[in-house]
Amino acid sequence: SQWGGSLTEELGYDTDFLVLGVPPALPTGNPGDDPVQIEIQAELQERYNRYEQLMEQASELSIPILNQNRFLSLVGYYRR
Repeated sequence: SQWGGSLTEELGYDTDFLVLGVPPALPTGNPGDDPVQIEIQAELQERYNRYEQLMEQASELSIPILNQNRFLSLVGYYRR
């Protein structure tokens, strides 16, 4: 934000880059009939799907994907 950038929830042609961390864990195992475990697995699946969706959108729009270290280097957080 110090250089005029802003965070956004959606990717578009005006997006310069996407910063993503480690992919979320996929749900494993069978939750059985436990409603709490079913809800946890549904949340984990949703997070994973959103991550994959962002990766796909960035690729389609030719938006560079940066990890945290590359982003921090880009903004000058790390000095060489």
